[in-house]
Amino acid sequence: MLGINKNTVLRSILNFYILYSSKMDSESDSSDSSFVDISSSGSSSSDPSEQSSTRPRHSIGARILAITLLDRNVPHHEITAQTKISKAQIYSLREKAISRGWDPTVSRIVEVQHVEDSSRSGRPKISSEIVDLILKTVTQNSTTRGWSCNRIAHEVSTKSPSVSVSGTTVWRVLRKNGYCSYKRTVKPGLKLEDKEKRLKWCLDHRAWTFDDWKNVIWTDETSVQLGSVRGKRRIWRKDSEAFHPHVIVRRWKGFQEFMWWSCYTYEKKGPYHIWEDETKEEKQACLRDLEARNAARYEEDKLNWELENGIRRLRATSTIPGRKPTFKHDEETGAYILKEGKGGINWYRYQEVILKPLLFPFAKECLSERPSTVVQEDGAPSHSSRYQQEVFNLWEIARLLWPPNSPDLNMIEPCWFWMKRQTTKHGAITSRAQLKEAWIKCWEEMPQEKIQAWIVRIMAHIQDVIRLEGGNEYQEGRLKGKEKVRVH
Repeated sequence: MLGINKNTVLRSILNFYILYSSKMDSESDSSDSSFVDISSSGSSSSDPSEQSSTRPRHSIGARILAITLLDRNVPHHEITAQTKISKAQIYSLREKAISRGWDPTVSRIVEVQHVEDSSRSGRPKISSEIVDLILKTVTQNSTTRGWSCNRIAHEVSTKSPSVSVSGTTVWRVLRKNGYCSYKRTVKPGLKLEDKEKRLKWCLDHRAWTFDDWKNVIWTDETSVQLGSVRGKRRIWRKDSEAFHPHVIVRRWKGFQEFMWWSCYTYEKKGPYHIWEDETKEEKQACLRDLEARNAARYEEDKLNWELENGIRRLRATSTIPGRKPTFKHDEETGAYILKEGKGGINWYRYQEVILKPLLFPFAKECLSERPSTVVQEDGAPSHSSRYQQEVFNLWEIARLLWPPNSPDLNMIEPCWFWMKRQTTKHGAITSRAQLKEAWIKCWEEMPQEKIQAWIVRIMAHIQDVIRLEGGNEYQEGRLKGKEKVRVH
């Protein structure tokens, strides 16, 4: 070593081992977290789990270089400056190398196996039978679909006592097989006769062109809840922030809500209405009006009854036993009857508050532009009452017959999801007045293009219902290319 500068030797060793480390790092196990990777080529990991470790790894080259420099009596601070390995770690590396067979008195060459990370045994592999059992348990029924990973692990371990399965194992198996945690899909229940009616309706209307659907006035109501937020939203928080004001959902006393009604067509929005509680004066006025209506039609209904009853008795092949029937002015004979229900909007209020002052004038306006305009209404009692057909006939407005339990075919339904999300995107509104203002503002500012995108769905939905023979087990949305996408 005579005539050779010591710094030149050390610099050569440093360059050699740093270049050598780039090759060996790709072959070494990255499990040992007690060493730091100090390669200048930017070797910090992008894996969040590695970044979160208290100390990142050291490269193989840096480890070999540190031991070599220590063996050549280079001061600790110089070794740390070059390798970024602390004094304690340097001696720990030297002890590991000696324990693995390195003897500096025999050879100063430090091999990779002297400093590389120990291999880890890892978690035991789970058998395909257990994987199948986990999947079978989860997909057994609607209840097991909602079980937690720990609950599923307990069930699997009970069925297979020879194997202990943890909740983490269940989670890994489910994720590997494409299962994730989602909110349940909510769909209306359908009876067999409901499916038959839905299928018939769709078959009757599948030939409608898109221009035909532009003639439809879509109408409906929705319930708006005070202090609620659309959807079960997830939040980010630390374990210690469970009671932070930003992450708490408040339950307010005095639960309130109002009913919102509105309508629109493909080309424009119609009127809207916020239902208020019926006052005592309004109830009394309703009764007086019904009494006057029944009085006005009493004689006509009686005459029609007598004619019908007389013809029935004349057609009888034998004498009809019992007393001779007498006329009673009730719902069957044509009288206007307001039945006491379970609350909500009765046919009279719907007729006097919605149909006559709001919907019918809007329908007449649409008829002047599109003579084939029809009004769509669902089967709510206030809509389907036989008394409503009388005023539709009087105003000469056609109705679109509607199948039961079919919100997926009503193209105003997506509007409610959108409005509820828009009006609560900055948090729940706890003032009734502010909630009303928010809904009115949202309705007035809602782009017509969004309404048109919702109405586009109808033709694809009809095809899905036909394919499912009246069912509703499909993803609602409009067609974009060959894939369905949500609009809201």
